[in-house]
Amino acid sequence: MRFPIVSHACTLYCLVHIVSFIILKVIDWTLGLRLKDEQEREGLDITQHGEQVYE
Repeated sequence: MRFPIVSHACTLYCLVHIVSFIILKVIDWTLGLRLKDEQEREGLDITQHGEQVYE
């Protein structure tokens, strides 16, 4: 009786990971998940928030 429960848990675990991967890929293709290299070098505070943390 224990095998069906483990089997369903493994199936659900795999399904969640596959769906999450697909969602992340769609977001990456449409909006992008990373900033441009220039924005990363300049600093995220200035490019994203318009604030300067360290002077």
